[in-house]
Amino acid sequence: MPRFSIQSPNGRVKLTVTLREGALHYAAEKDGVTVVDRSPLGLLLRQADLSCGLTLVSSNYASIQETYTLPAFKKSPCENHANTLTLLLEKHEETLQVEGRAYDDGVALRLIAGGEGNASVLGERTGFSIPAGAGDVYGMKYLFTYEDMYYPIPKCDLYQNRLAFPVLVDCGAGVWALYAEAAVFGDYGGSNLLSTREDPQRLMVQRAPDQLSPTLTHFPVTTPWRVVLCGDLNDIVTSNTLENLNPPSIVEDASFVQPGVAAWSWMAENDSTRDPKRCREYVDYAAQMGFPYYLADGGWPGNVDIPELVKYAAERNVKIWLWEHSKDVRSPEIAEEKFKLWSSWGVVGVKIDFFESDRAERVKQYDYLARIAAKYRLMVNFHGAMKPAGEIRTWPHVLTREGVLGGEYLQNFSNILPMGPDAAHNGTLPFTRNAMGPMDYTPVCYRAYLTGTTDAHQTALTVIFTSYILHIGERAETVLA
Repeated sequence: MPRFSIQSPNGRVKLTVTLREGALHYAAEKDGVTVVDRSPLGLLLRQADLSCGLTLVSSNYASIQETYTLPAFKKSPCENHANTLTLLLEKHEETLQVEGRAYDDGVALRLIAGGEGNASVLGERTGFSIPAGAGDVYGMKYLFTYEDMYYPIPKCDLYQNRLAFPVLVDCGAGVWALYAEAAVFGDYGGSNLLSTREDPQRLMVQRAPDQLSPTLTHFPVTTPWRVVLCGDLNDIVTSNTLENLNPPSIVEDASFVQPGVAAWSWMAENDSTRDPKRCREYVDYAAQMGFPYYLADGGWPGNVDIPELVKYAAERNVKIWLWEHSKDVRSPEIAEEKFKLWSSWGVVGVKIDFFESDRAERVKQYDYLARIAAKYRLMVNFHGAMKPAGEIRTWPHVLTREGVLGGEYLQNFSNILPMGPDAAHNGTLPFTRNAMGPMDYTPVCYRAYLTGTTDAHQTALTVIFTSYILHIGERAETVLA
């Protein structure tokens, strides 16, 4: 049975890949503690089933060591240092390449099916097997919006819901694992996890549930990276491995990317961005607080003269972001026209909302919106969106995404959720959703809505939660009081 192992640069993390009777499996450990047990690796295409009948052609060991910087990130510089394994396998005329990496804080694998022309992906045969002796498992039921709470789930009950990435596992002896994916683009789409009653601890990778037909792509077919971050909780929170697994930046000159705080009137006053006078008052508030931005959210079209607001704000050293619904930029041509216009007005950022899908077609929209925004030097907030997966390395101007049950749920959304985000939810997010990348939680609510938390708790969220454009959810007058 061919068996291949690599260790992380510090020797504490180990990734093992085995080929037995034509099928691939992997496992990983940290300091001798299993963080993912023996799990399958495979890909099912219309052209071939690349989860069985495989034979080894070659193996190669190497290493990566590089550093890079991002204009907005939790550490600088980022170090990309890993030992790598590449296996080439074949089945009849088809080839499959397995790429593995071992970092000091995790492991990652992806599959590349060789060939030319068009390809159809029917499914993936890759899974994450939770170790038998693991303790608590924290997961979130998969929703298109990624807006739900993380709960501790008994291992025997994991099969009852499709789970979103990430999943957090207490592996024992102070070692935790975060199951995640990285480098999710429109040629493949996003994924989620599902197990069975018979084997509830084996979480298998699934395509988006609204991906009802085969995913049409092209050869070579490259899956997103399947990732296991591991270590103590601090290791997981401070990791930049997801970013390391993404391609380098598409932005040559990132000087326009300026993280900061935004005054935001919509949460406390939904109709405020239909009122030019109220928008100017929030610009004044931003200036008083030293915030660099004001977001004109939904309602501005036809009601607010944005070039005039940009001029008013510039006189007060404040810059303007605009909201747009994703359905109104559903083609590159329309997005190009709008982004070019808004940039000519002096707008510096766009919040694109209501994607609510991570099927390949929708993820392609993220791709072209990011490219066009970079062309017109616009920063971006993807709202009503899938979770990030390290793409900020490729798109450093995409400063945040929602994909979280955040402060907006303090409004009376009782038809969606009977309660808003509570202290327990907020205490779990840094180690789950926020570990995947920046999140537009829109913190701080003192008086506008009941929170069940203290003012100190609400204020602390601005420091604990990572978002490189930070929207403050409370009324201007309350914050200024």
